[in-house]
Amino acid sequence: MSKPSLHDYRLYFVTESHLNRGYSIMEQVQAVLRAGVKIIQLREKDMDEEKFIALASKIAEIVHKENAYLIIDDRVKVANQSGADGVHLGQHDMPLPEARTILGNEKIIGISVKTEIEALTAQIQGADYVAVNGVFPTKTKTDLGELPGLEGVQRIRNCTNIPVIGIGGIHPENCRSVIEAGADGIAVITAITMAEDMEKICRIFFETLR
Repeated sequence: MSKPSLHDYRLYFVTESHLNRGYSIMEQVQAVLRAGVKIIQLREKDMDEEKFIALASKIAEIVHKENAYLIIDDRVKVANQSGADGVHLGQHDMPLPEARTILGNEKIIGISVKTEIEALTAQIQGADYVAVNGVFPTKTKTDLGELPGLEGVQRIRNCTNIPVIGIGGIHPENCRSVIEAGADGIAVITAITMAEDMEKICRIFFETLR
């Protein structure tokens, strides 16, 4: 399977174990796949490693049947042993070159960034995409400090030539502004997981982003 196209990054979904309407991780994944989402990030900060590998392996099978991609948040070993397509790293996670050595060139590696320097460093080190974190205030992360905002998206777009994703507080009413600022796509968590109909809200995002 080749790496994602720019179009695949348009709506990037991140799972959420706690802020949802009772949907299991598997149900979340299945709902967004039905709507046509092509990149799903599995984020489990506290799950035991063996359990996480087992869960990720099951989800990878489902995702790959739909020609979609599974990214693991932070945990390189889980990504390496589950059949996932890559890993998403924060600035304080495993350094990108070390992750690349473990995962190889075929896997996707994305990096969270807030500044042009972080984005350029990620690009030079071989990141497949950067996620500008965060565009708007969000309840899912309370430790973001100063937000890059839409201006940050624009600055990072202007200094990089790899896909740029916006994340943080994005919903159907403001998602278009993130693309207009220069992002290739948006990453969404609670606007999807807290919706009564996850599949429907994904379709609304796609329609708005056209």
